Amino acid sequence: MLLRYDVCIRGVSGTVRTGNEVTDGVSRRPLTLLDRLQLCQDAWAPGGPWDRDGAHAALWGRPAGSFLVLRDSASQPVLLCVSTGGKSGDVRDDPIQRTGEAYQLSQSYLGFSDLAQLVVFYSLSRDVLPVCLFIPPWLYSLTDQPQSQLGPKSWLCPTSDLQSDHMTQRAPDTAMCTIQLTAANDCSCASSTHSISMI
Repeated sequence: MLLRYDVCIRGVSGTVRTGNEVTDGVSRRPLTLLDRLQLCQDAWAPGGPWDRDGAHAALWGRPAGSFLVLRDSASQPVLLCVSTGGKSGDVRDDPIQRTGEAYQLSQSYLGFSDLAQLVVFYSLSRDVLPVCLFIPPWLYSLTDQPQSQLGPKSWLCPTSDLQSDHMTQRAPDTAMCTIQLTAANDCSCASSTHSISMI
């Protein structure tokens, strides 16, 4: 049975609020982790010419949980490559499949409506992975669409060269995660909210 998760992340304490929340008289809500991942999706889910060997080379020696998602020629995500850390610098591959409208890791029963939601969930919970996915700390400071195109090198670096007008000075230290569990027949099974430390 496939279970589909819908994930919502929002800052609670330490919520980043910037002076640019009102633009042209239109109020904008602060960006969530999901928003930030979607803004720079090409950095962590690059298209061609990235392949498995290139991803493994880029991830070798990176902190545990560092990851890239590889896409096929039709731009569909097909493989999650994750650094498991340790002295050997191993990288694990987990196939991603699409079942109907849900993305899921092939060994998991959990499905997500989009790729960024899958990444958010696995950054908070391992499920079938050996480690949680690592989100670079600079991402929590992203406040707007970066003017320069980010790539995997930016994603895998501990800091980024993003211009300061797209960054704030600190990341949220606590977030609330609401997870709604839905069975394959679209019946809601459960909904829960959890407080998560982002230290």
